[in-house]
Amino acid sequence: QNMLGHLKPDSCQNQEFRNFYCGICANLRKDYGLPYTMLINNELSLVLQAIEPYQIWKNEETHCPASAFLVKKNIKNSFSVQKAAELSIFLAWIKATDSVADSPNLPKKFVKNRLEKQVKNIKISENLRQILNEYANLTRQNSTDFEKLRQYSGLLSEYLFREITLDLQIPPQNYDSLCRLFNKAGEGILLADHLIDFEEDLRKKQYNVIVANAKAKNTSFDQQKDLLMQEIRRLEIFVKEELNFLAKNNQVQFAQSFWSAWKNLQKKAAGLQISCHSTKVFGSYQFQSSCCGEYLGECCAQAACDLCCESCCVSSGLCSSCNCGSKNSQENKEGEDFKDGEKKVKE
Repeated sequence: QNMLGHLKPDSCQNQEFRNFYCGICANLRKDYGLPYTMLINNELSLVLQAIEPYQIWKNEETHCPASAFLVKKNIKNSFSVQKAAELSIFLAWIKATDSVADSPNLPKKFVKNRLEKQVKNIKISENLRQILNEYANLTRQNSTDFEKLRQYSGLLSEYLFREITLDLQIPPQNYDSLCRLFNKAGEGILLADHLIDFEEDLRKKQYNVIVANAKAKNTSFDQQKDLLMQEIRRLEIFVKEELNFLAKNNQVQFAQSFWSAWKNLQKKAAGLQISCHSTKVFGSYQFQSSCCGEYLGECCAQAACDLCCESCCVSSGLCSSCNCGSKNSQENKEGEDFKDGEKKVKE
């Protein structure tokens, strides 16, 4: 349960994201060999897109292994891309450690040991090493301390960003905003992971917070799933705040890309099909909006219309322009104040 693939934007019209994604792939292939290109990481590609304004990039071409090396792809390259490739190895090692802890077998142990040898040769900061080791220990021990797992998932995401940007000069306000954004993203990834893997974890009798809380509190699985979705929507309030700030400060394209990735994460967690659509508005930049019913309450600015608890949008103040006809939008239009909405959420 870690940063390995869940946070992926719509890439069909996102050339910049694809350039960074292919850049990590090219560096993995060059430094570690063709098999390691399978470890390419979506979240680290987003980190590179976040720092695009703050360093000089080399525009290069590489033959793409996904097309039998017959097609050349444009890539962006730099020391940051090389670092992202190295950190992809670390994330794959954590995933392998988690997989061995869940259901050990010889092939999994072989992959884990192979990756372990690689990570020992990669230089990283002491802060990141401590977080990686603690997170790996939590997964190795099959920890059931969900709040600690959530905390370290957020820290892992944040410090991966910090690691890649160690040698960059980023305006302090933007840097702090990006740190907070990736921290919340890490928490969201863990929450979504338990929703996405619920059926498999239940079948294999592996730890899943939905199952654990349903048994402990004598509630249904569906109730616990709804609670996790509500937590993801609460995180979205903070995510949107940071993205709006960044969009107003020279990072509109990244804001669009990250928002697309976040909405895809929500759809994946809710078991909905993901397709290429742009979403929402940041600053003065207009994004294509999607309908509430199909895209999880997009008009409401939160995933409330279909799946929420009837009051989250009202309490957050994010549903003032909703026209979807839900109880949320009607109550908000009738002028229900924030305190009444907050009381409903608590109830």
